[in-house]
Amino acid sequence: MVIDTDDDRVVDQIATPSANPHRLTMTPSGKKLFTENEEDASITAVDIAVSPGRVLDTIAMPGPIGGIAASPRHPYFVAAAADRTALYIVDSDSHLLRGTLTLDFHHQGV
Repeated sequence: MVIDTDDDRVVDQIATPSANPHRLTMTPSGKKLFTENEEDASITAVDIAVSPGRVLDTIAMPGPIGGIAASPRHPYFVAAAADRTALYIVDSDSHLLRGTLTLDFHHQGV
């Protein structure tokens, strides 16, 4: 959905390749939006500097995603794995998976 923030009304929609986008994050510049598509094990990159917005890429992930957050200062975002205790580091410019941080100290479901 595209929302006019002056009067809080929906003015348009941005079609994404996933029917299951859950959470989203925006780059500090406000020009790109990333949606995490949990069941599809993917992330969609959207250019929101153009109206109404344009899908740039679908980033395949190693497994389902259960959360996402952009760095306020660096050109990457972090996506939390939904099926294991790990974080995926993704480059917000190139849309490439840069690494996986396994959280051995965290016990899922505890």
